[in-house]
Amino acid sequence: MSPLWRDEVGICLTPHSVLLNRVARGLHPKVVASETLEIHETGSGSWTTAVVRLRQALQDTRWQNANLRIVVADMWARYCIIPPHPELATDEERLRFGEHSLREIFGESMKDWASQLARTADDRPAIACALPRAMLEEILEISSAARLKLLSLQPHLVYAFNRVHDRIPDDSAWFVSIYDSTLSAVRIEARCWAEVRSVRIGKNWADEIKRLQAFGRLLNGQQAATRVLVDAPLWLRNVGTAFTDGLEWLEPQAGRAPTSLEQLSQQRELLA
Repeated sequence: MSPLWRDEVGICLTPHSVLLNRVARGLHPKVVASETLEIHETGSGSWTTAVVRLRQALQDTRWQNANLRIVVADMWARYCIIPPHPELATDEERLRFGEHSLREIFGESMKDWASQLARTADDRPAIACALPRAMLEEILEISSAARLKLLSLQPHLVYAFNRVHDRIPDDSAWFVSIYDSTLSAVRIEARCWAEVRSVRIGKNWADEIKRLQAFGRLLNGQQAATRVLVDAPLWLRNVGTAFTDGLEWLEPQAGRAPTSLEQLSQQRELLA
């Protein structure tokens, strides 16, 4: 069977749930299986529990023998921006510089993390992203055992941004993604990532929504709020209606073919 016609499984790993769906490819793609597995363990939000739950889930034949796309919670990701520099002539040099920058920011424990570099033009900032190496190795081993061909593995912020990149303005803006105990934000300048932040958040969503207003004042020390584009579950907007000044909620786009990751986004909207 051609890889283009192979079924596609989408998986989202978070500290509180594992979301799975399967889309049958063809002229008229359709969802043939969907499941949300909750994780009730409390604690530090270690990735190990989610990966164990994933291993158990992939023993089910519904999730085997397909292409695979995975989204990983931002709680387990680390980012840094690599400004353009004439001495960084190749992607390899930019990645090495990114790994050094990540260690400077997050400490020597980053030596146990695997880093990737987002492709950008030489005169644009690059983005280095890291995930725990042991987590990636386990995911690859589990996927291979289930006869899944991994097409992509992305942290949630990267995935969320790619979903709406065509709606990002050409001027300055903050793109903010809220999901599963993490608020991640990237400042966009001329459609490039200029700054990235990621913080753990609590359950008082009203306070977190109010915090978003501050992002508009971070840009170049301006007092007037710049645009703040927010990607978040639909239910959160009910909490945020009293604090919408300066926020632009990004609505889901209708009419797209049901790719596995688009279907995961719809599942995500139902989770509180």
